[in-house]
Amino acid sequence: MEPNGSGTPRSATPVDLESLWLETDGLGGYACGSVSGVCGHRSQSLFTAAKNPPLERYLLLNGLEVRLTTEDGEEYPLTSHRFGSSGKINPDGRDHIRAFRSRPWPQWQYQTGNGLSIEHEFFMRHGSPLAVASWKLHTPRAGVRLHVRPLLSGRRIDQLQKSTSHYRFQPEIRQRLFVWEPYDDVPALAMLCDGEFAYAPDWRIAFTYQQDMTPNGPAREDLAIPGEFVWDLSRGRAHLAIGVDGSFQANNLPISDPRTTVQTLRKAETTRRRLFRNPLELAADSYLVTRKRDDSLHVMASYPLGSQRLTDALIGLRGICLSPGRLGVAEQVLMGLQNDFCGGLLPSVFSEFASGEIGNYDSPDASLWYVVGAYDFIRACRRQEREIPPAVAESLDSNISGIIEELERGNTYGMVVDDEGLLRRYPAFTSRDAASPRLFNVATQALWLNALWIAGRSDPARRAQFEDATDSFINRFWFEEGGYLYDEFPADQETSGTTIRARQILAVGGLPRGLLDEARASLLVELVEDVLWTPRGLRMYRPEEGAPVPLSSWLTGPFVEAWFRVHRHETTVFDEIKERFIVPWEGLLKEGGLNHLGEISNDPEIPEIPFHAPATAELLRILHLPDRAGVSAPGGS
Repeated sequence: MEPNGSGTPRSATPVDLESLWLETDGLGGYACGSVSGVCGHRSQSLFTAAKNPPLERYLLLNGLEVRLTTEDGEEYPLTSHRFGSSGKINPDGRDHIRAFRSRPWPQWQYQTGNGLSIEHEFFMRHGSPLAVASWKLHTPRAGVRLHVRPLLSGRRIDQLQKSTSHYRFQPEIRQRLFVWEPYDDVPALAMLCDGEFAYAPDWRIAFTYQQDMTPNGPAREDLAIPGEFVWDLSRGRAHLAIGVDGSFQANNLPISDPRTTVQTLRKAETTRRRLFRNPLELAADSYLVTRKRDDSLHVMASYPLGSQRLTDALIGLRGICLSPGRLGVAEQVLMGLQNDFCGGLLPSVFSEFASGEIGNYDSPDASLWYVVGAYDFIRACRRQEREIPPAVAESLDSNISGIIEELERGNTYGMVVDDEGLLRRYPAFTSRDAASPRLFNVATQALWLNALWIAGRSDPARRAQFEDATDSFINRFWFEEGGYLYDEFPADQETSGTTIRARQILAVGGLPRGLLDEARASLLVELVEDVLWTPRGLRMYRPEEGAPVPLSSWLTGPFVEAWFRVHRHETTVFDEIKERFIVPWEGLLKEGGLNHLGEISNDPEIPEIPFHAPATAELLRILHLPDRAGVSAPGGS
């Protein structure tokens, strides 16, 4: 980031200070915070590492307290933190932020009242639990010193820390490396610094997360300050590298020379990020992680906190891997799930801290999205004339057949295929003799029918089964008077107007095979556009007067594809899609979670999940829609 004459970096556009930035290490670890520096949620941090990549994540470094001092005795805070029951921000350095850039990594431009201009940058190194923070003066001035106090915890990302006399403040010092291991069984934090360190242990009490509400108000925790790093900025850039203990040595990085280590990391990460064709593909890559136990690739569902739903991960697979043409990566993700099948099905969620990582097998959705992902992978390989290794092709075919057969057998987790060919579930904790199974919702049925259609591409019996089940689906779910699909069946005819929900769009778009004839599909898409579409995403259900409705960003992808399918014969279809849907969708990349899309917004301005794999991936997938339709793309990111 180069300064211009005014001290403001070129191409730096001021952004909302409440916007969030994200850096990831490709192992499940991350750094995430607001542009202002004020931490709003317990899951936000400057350094979180995975003990058992990509899960068992521990928040090790909450943030930094940074200030400048001059030889004239002036002092300027550069960071902002909220402490105490009053919610007051102190220190408060927000007024000193002049500009911010999120690409290729977060970079801040500060300017103080006496004309000092300071650049700060932060990034994580992909493939290692390592991060770099650095500061420099744009115009050298004698006597300017930088003071940095680490704010440490050492807890799970879903917990909070309280002050304790057992906290181990004293670092182990190895040349220029400072290592803290405040608790047993928590990854040790290492900081490599070319400044001076003064040991001065202290606690910051009641660090407050204003957006993280508990029954007693905003969440609060106590953070440990082990001391202070100090640099003389008149001598050049200040370097601070952060990692898990052992990560520097594992990457053959010298702990005696922080400057060389930082330069090596910066050069490697600059080279890696330049390989991506655009910022959206780079953002999508943030969700790809390596699993420690078998070195397989996986997709993280979201950052920073949130259930790691395998369903969301597999929804994101197509946009993250297949649309950019990263077919080898997609193959690794699909094959990496081999050992996670149990009873022919995949788990719906990976548990963050559960032994073995495996969560509940309580839904068919993840397994059915695997079928869709495998089919789209095979189709993409054929389109790009890429040969699939025989062992991979055999494994994918076997998994697809196994998922369908297991659901048909009806002996797993209360899920069963009925006589009409549709999926049902027995209520939990009941005998099958005591209750009737209930039909799954419209979205799960659409996934199930697509799985039958995919299997039917090579099996005439499955093809006939798909056609019969599709007839049953339409008979059961189509509401003729309303021109849409029930969300669930049986439905209350008298209140059918309130059942208009966004996920019915999967019967027309978002999956390989649409399930409705042209007339019904047109009616449904028109209704969804009129009732549920907004430039910020689809309303999850039909709004009632005065009641807020959550928005879903990822379902915009299936909606746009459905809109294309019913308007595909119009000559201006791609121009209309770009102007009406893509442009406002892309605009969301500049707010909230920068360069990413969030999901589920009860307040349209604040996504509940700021960095969401399916939402980000669906935009990337839809930008390649013209390619899949056999015409040149009309534009996009």
